[in-house]
Amino acid sequence: MKQLVFLALLLVLLRTETGAQPYFTLQQAIDTALAKNIAVRQSGLQSEAAEVNMKQARANLLPDLAANLNHGINQGRSIDPFTNAFVNQTVNFAGYGMSSGVVLFNGFNLQNTLKQSVYAYDASRMELQQAKDNLTLNVILAYLQVLNAEDMLSAAISQRDVSTKQLERLQVLDSQGAISPSQVSDVKGQLMNDELNILNLRNSLETAKLSLAQLMNIPYQKSMALQRVNAEEFLTSYGLSSNDVFNTALQQFSLVKSVELRRRSAEYALKAARGSLFPVVTLGGNMQ
Repeated sequence: MKQLVFLALLLVLLRTETGAQPYFTLQQAIDTALAKNIAVRQSGLQSEAAEVNMKQARANLLPDLAANLNHGINQGRSIDPFTNAFVNQTVNFAGYGMSSGVVLFNGFNLQNTLKQSVYAYDASRMELQQAKDNLTLNVILAYLQVLNAEDMLSAAISQRDVSTKQLERLQVLDSQGAISPSQVSDVKGQLMNDELNILNLRNSLETAKLSLAQLMNIPYQKSMALQRVNAEEFLTSYGLSSNDVFNTALQQFSLVKSVELRRRSAEYALKAARGSLFPVVTLGGNMQ
């Protein structure tokens, strides 16, 4: 009996969670997309890989250090060189060593490689920010498309209701012979068009929800609900001219910065490749 009660409660809880209507505000939609979107996460992993390469290039400038230790025992029968007799003996042996080396000169290959990796890491950070900015903009547009589709569907339903009431009124007049039957047929055709328009708008609404769910990387649910946005909150004056906006974008736009950083990284990569043509001078030491 206890097991049956437990299973019943579990089914009720699962049904409640499954039937819960997902609700998002605009900020929640953006935050969810930034946390789960695959393209942004891939860009973040590329930035982390670039950071690892930068740390490795910095570590290559340091001297290396290696140590070794070995110990052994030899046991067996051998000939004593003094008495020429067989003896059984055990010999212990051990060896210890340490070595270190550092590159003194290699055509500044290591230094240029480090600078290349630093600029590449900075560029990857700008590309990550650009991916986040693009995703934020796409989520806002998709969010507004869902709201716009809802408004258009609501207007189409209202128009369908008006056509239905108009048809009912004309049918009463037609039954009394007050109007021609063609007017009733025209309104019936309009009502069918309204129904078809509602069907198309429902499909458009679900398509908009699907696009938003894909950006957020969450399962699509038909019952998704979005908080309405007050358009008056966005109607603010913008004091900058078009030239000011363009100049500001050149200085702060992540994509522009990343391209410039990639160019400088490529320049140092070329210098590092030229440095590999020079002879390498190293300093090393060994202690046994």
